[in-house]
Amino acid sequence: NTDESVRGIKEFLPRIEELFDWEPYKSEWLKDVMTFPLYQPDSILDQARDSLVNYVNHNHWISPEGQLNFFDKIWRYFGKPIDKTYSFSGSKVYASGQRLCLCEAYEDTLIWVASAGISSKRLDVKQVLRADSTYAKSYFQLLPLNRFRRYYGGQYTISSKHWERSRPYEAIDIQHDSLLSGGHNHVVFYQGRVELPNFLTMQPHKRFTDAMYRNGIHEVSLRQMPRNMLGTCNSIGCIRVSDYVSKFVRWWVPQDCNFFIAYEPERYHALMTDVNISDLYPIHSNEEGDLFREWVNDHYPYYAKHVELGKTGDYKNGYIQQAYFELGDEYERSQQHEDEQ
Repeated sequence: NTDESVRGIKEFLPRIEELFDWEPYKSEWLKDVMTFPLYQPDSILDQARDSLVNYVNHNHWISPEGQLNFFDKIWRYFGKPIDKTYSFSGSKVYASGQRLCLCEAYEDTLIWVASAGISSKRLDVKQVLRADSTYAKSYFQLLPLNRFRRYYGGQYTISSKHWERSRPYEAIDIQHDSLLSGGHNHVVFYQGRVELPNFLTMQPHKRFTDAMYRNGIHEVSLRQMPRNMLGTCNSIGCIRVSDYVSKFVRWWVPQDCNFFIAYEPERYHALMTDVNISDLYPIHSNEEGDLFREWVNDHYPYYAKHVELGKTGDYKNGYIQQAYFELGDEYERSQQHEDEQ
């Protein structure tokens, strides 16, 4: 693949002001806080919420209380949208381009509302017998291509909408679900142990009898690596999305809506052998990585806590790599400023 053939990921998601037709903010401070609230501490977001009472739209079909609930449980997790051509894991670089498109139907027209990076199937699991006669789980590559193309059907129904442990499910959430055909507070776990937050069950259409059942759309949760791999295939079957996108889609998508899967087999999985990871990610050691980790923890402690980015650790894991995609430009400018002093 050449750069011209790589679609890349450029997320766009509706802002809270657009969703509810709010008037423009009169305060530059509030406007700044509301731009990317994920990087703000709770104390600042609490102050912003107090101010938002003056902006809620009393004529919107979502009540003022529902609009503030959206801020409390969804918008405060909004960070910089993904905008990249490549993703990488270790020293390997992959072409990015897998996306989830959200559309609304108005009579005979589809309106493209949002686009978000996803990860679909690349791996499968098998049990390996060890020397001590116990079994261990092992992952191997199995793409949904050729005779395995039937793994994904072309059409699904979102048959149920689940919740997550980190947010309370309250009366106002029940009310919102009732407006969108259903939903509940049940939390889904993988093999009874690993939470799959905001799981949306994908029920294959009856025409696709060989499609895998029990898959769904959910927040990245099983490993560190996929947090940096959204936009490329990297899951064991489900459709993985970011933390914010999982919360937004859980709120926005009606139960029993249609979900379609389409892809070109020859472009499904692209390992970029002619792209050097050093050109994409300038952190080359744990020492350099820890300097960046410390900077993030000092300047954005709430964000660091939320994404579980400690002050020390592997410089190549998915947490730090995703943080660099979001905050790397600001970090490099700060280091250049220090060098000039």
